[in-house]
Amino acid sequence: MINFEGKAKQPPDGEIVIIVSKFNGSITERLLDGALARLRESAVNEQNVTVCRVPGAFEIPIVATRYAEQPNILAIICLGVVIKGETPHDEHINRAVSLEIAKIGTDNEVPTIFGLLTCNTVEQAIARSGGAAATHDKAVGKNAYIGNKGYEAAEAALEMIDLMQQLPSIDHTTPLHEMTNMFAKLLSDNRHISSDDIYETPFRFDEEKDSADNNYYDEDKDEQDFDDEEEDDFDGFDEDDDDGYDETDTKELFGIMMKELMEHSVNKKAAGKKPSKKKTAKKNKKKRR
Repeated sequence: MINFEGKAKQPPDGEIVIIVSKFNGSITERLLDGALARLRESAVNEQNVTVCRVPGAFEIPIVATRYAEQPNILAIICLGVVIKGETPHDEHINRAVSLEIAKIGTDNEVPTIFGLLTCNTVEQAIARSGGAAATHDKAVGKNAYIGNKGYEAAEAALEMIDLMQQLPSIDHTTPLHEMTNMFAKLLSDNRHISSDDIYETPFRFDEEKDSADNNYYDEDKDEQDFDDEEEDDFDGFDEDDDDGYDETDTKELFGIMMKELMEHSVNKKAAGKKPSKKKTAKKNKKKRR
């Protein structure tokens, strides 16, 4: 049995980002102090730590996204305080921020730590920023930051950095990841995707190479599992056209991409099995015509 577990130890070279909300600043600064103290305990170089302050908890995800997309980011620690008021405003903030922070981490494969306090009262927030522990806990002499959620968030970040180093890597060259990245680019940037984006992905297939190496394509190209009436008039990419489709509409390019992916998948599957008698008869009938 193989076990993976991260240790809160000195991380490799890279940047750790702490995003802290200025709202309820007297509490969030204590969270920040706790996080920095935990990083120092693991001998993290201060030059490798970036602190970014935002107006409130709601602004944390947009800044976290910007950092998560940068290279050499080891982890992002998000610190803030949301205290319940007379209206359900806090519930909307907590739900939106928590979901976005989780999404940022999974989308970018960067440990993004949820270090926000979601409390009903100010007293609860003070207790979770180390205040209550400093007053009541006898062990405070050994650790001045016991009960500080910022300290705990930094420890979680260190463990996740070490764990991510141990886990197997993901192959980002597969068609599924490439398609996901292209759709993400389209939705986030709201811009046209050029033909270069298509050619740089596995969705562009060389028919001659596939036919020679893998027998993905039959000589009679009409024998595909698509009805001729339902196919559009697009003839595929022109290999002799150096200009490509630089200004082609985004939807058309995605249609091209998906069509070629489907053709590739269907022909690959067909190459591994013999044609049925029904398909053979249909083929012979077409040839007699």
